[in-house]
Amino acid sequence: MGLLWFLLLWGLIGYFAYTKWQSMRNFERTATIATMKQPKFIFSIGFLLVGFFLSSVAGLLGSYVVNLGGTAMMLIGAVTLAVLNWKTNRPFSYFLLACVALISFVNVFS
Repeated sequence: MGLLWFLLLWGLIGYFAYTKWQSMRNFERTATIATMKQPKFIFSIGFLLVGFFLSSVAGLLGSYVVNLGGTAMMLIGAVTLAVLNWKTNRPFSYFLLACVALISFVNVFS
C-alpha cells in the first residue's frame, strides 16, 4: 500500500511538471532553467523537494538514516526559504517554519 501512495504522489507531481514543461515556449524554458540554476532556488525549493522525496523513500525502505537526511534537507530548504521571504512576507515565514518544525518533530520522533 505504501508503494501505491508513493507512486501516485510522485507520479502525479512528475506528470504535472512534464505537462507544464511541454506547454512552455522556448524562451520560457530557458528562463526556467536559468532560475533553477540559481543558488536561491537550489537551497530553498530544491532542498525541500529532495528532502520530501528522501523522506518518502525512507518510508518505503524503512531506513531511519535516509529519513534523517531527508528531514535535514527539508529543514535547510525551509529555513532558507523563510529567510529569503522574511522582508516581503513575514507571516508566511512564520507559518513555514512552524510547519517544518512540526513535520521534523514527527519525522524524527516517530
